[in-house]
Amino acid sequence: MRRDWDLIRQILLKLEQKDNAGGAVDPSEFPGYDDGTVILHMRLLDQAGLIDVHPNTPVFCLARNLTWPGHELLDAIRTDRALSRISGLAKEKGLDLSFEAITAIARQLLYTQLRQEELPNHPTDLPAGYKFEPLYRLCPRCGWDLRQQPEEAKGDQPRSQE
Repeated sequence: MRRDWDLIRQILLKLEQKDNAGGAVDPSEFPGYDDGTVILHMRLLDQAGLIDVHPNTPVFCLARNLTWPGHELLDAIRTDRALSRISGLAKEKGLDLSFEAITAIARQLLYTQLRQEELPNHPTDLPAGYKFEPLYRLCPRCGWDLRQQPEEAKGDQPRSQE
């Protein structure tokens, strides 16, 4: 049987809700899935250290709470959009949808998003309406014309004395 990441996400979400209320998650709480499939997925999540189940038997178990790594995984796949984006990137790269692939892709997406928010513009871009006016016309050390844009500069400029 293949892991069903939608079911895994549902188990983690329901367990987070119950965790806050102090309850446990029963396999019968997932319409559209038979109890055996839910129990198998709960046991897999327990083996991975993402949730705690009791008793851990082949025929029955209750999910009691999320562990720290379980919370981390849930944060990575909380929304349908996040999970579909992660699975799409994994498929695009030819990766199986494993726990390691999901966490690595989620980490990369977070890094990319943070980098985009951190550096929205080129470091030399000025806000609209501002114009750069150098304090000096020529660089005191090398004689470079400071009013010249870098794109316009080709090669070294001869020193001029002003």
